[in-house]
Amino acid sequence: MDLRTAHGLTVVELAAELGLATNTYRRIESSGVLPKRRPGTFWDLARALDVDCTQLHEAILQIPAVQERSRYAISTLKPVFRLALSPGPFQPLQDTSPHSQGLASSYGAASSTVSRVVNILLANLRQLAHQRAQLEAYRDFTAHTRPAAAYERELDVVSERIEQEIDSAPEILERYLVNPLPQACWHSLAKLYLAGPGGIDDAAVLDDNVTTLGKAFDSYLVRDTWDGLRLSDAGVLFFVDTLPYYRVIYAPPERVIRPEPHSYGWPSYHSRSAPYRRHRLRMAHVLGHDPRPHWDDGTWMKIRRG
Repeated sequence: MDLRTAHGLTVVELAAELGLATNTYRRIESSGVLPKRRPGTFWDLARALDVDCTQLHEAILQIPAVQERSRYAISTLKPVFRLALSPGPFQPLQDTSPHSQGLASSYGAASSTVSRVVNILLANLRQLAHQRAQLEAYRDFTAHTRPAAAYERELDVVSERIEQEIDSAPEILERYLVNPLPQACWHSLAKLYLAGPGGIDDAAVLDDNVTTLGKAFDSYLVRDTWDGLRLSDAGVLFFVDTLPYYRVIYAPPERVIRPEPHSYGWPSYHSRSAPYRRHRLRMAHVLGHDPRPHWDDGTWMKIRRG
């Protein structure tokens, strides 16, 4: 990895500094796969190399094996996405299809998990395609005083969103199939989310899971208050944004969980701007990327106001 070389460290030296076996660290550099039994390695590596998380994330995306997976995903999913954007009944990706099995082999995941994650992407594309068709119908067939140029601008925005959704597919697969949050940690997040703003007594959440969450995300998801543990604002954002994916990867620990961010003072997702807000939040949660910089430019208040 160029960052390691620039920092003047050998593989053996950096592995020792991280407390990892040399072969485990080599796997990070060769395939972009972080050790699942050591959540928080990403943050530790960023500190060891004295870079921010965005720089490290970009460096991992440049690893040849990661780029090869990305190219394969783009070529494999191209016809699948084209079908999803076409008129007609929704056709989910089956786990027995060549597309699912090929991606499963490439990403080292079960084909059933691959199909469920991809089907979330397909559903998002179908929703955007529906919005585009509605705008086209309003523009072409509705008697209105609104200038056609206004519809064209909205159509451009939706079309751009479709392209962004397609472009983000390899990164989504990388995040949830290659380097997902450990199941026990996500279950702890789910319990904290269900507990609401009042939080939960420390004893109700296993200490090792909370410690792991703090390790994996540099302690910005969970707050330890005088009356127990609760999700931080970043934790609520992270949980709601990643819920659709982790819900199909790991079963919820208690009951079916529906995003209810309004319980934390957040706007409901049922508003007209929901798809754009969801996209903004999703992009804020790339692997190891602290979303706080996205709030500092005024976006945070815009999201809060809906």
